[in-house]
Amino acid sequence: MKPSFRKAGNPASHTSTFMVLLLCTSALAGCATANRPPEISYDDAVPAALSANPPAPVRVVELPRPLPLPGQMKPVEPSRGTPEPTDPTARVNQANAAARVQPVRDGFINAMQVYPYT
Repeated sequence: MKPSFRKAGNPASHTSTFMVLLLCTSALAGCATANRPPEISYDDAVPAALSANPPAPVRVVELPRPLPLPGQMKPVEPSRGTPEPTDPTARVNQANAAARVQPVRDGFINAMQVYPYT
């Protein structure tokens, strides 16, 4: 059996491939120039004009009305405070005594004393 060598030259498959490539390229080149952008004139400037916004529609929102419960319908009695002393030193001593908060057993949360500052 003799070894087959490749012949020099263009085989038929190369020629047909070249023809198909040439046809596709020319079709794409023909479509590339079909749509030109429109000519835009930049000289026709129009000044900006303010337009009034339409008024927003009025929305009526009804607020919830709390209903009085039977325990809340009682009249509130006026509280009677202790009369303040007229002596300024006594007033300061009374205010200092009221400001001191001693720790109580129920005031601890997780081993930390909680003071009522408000």
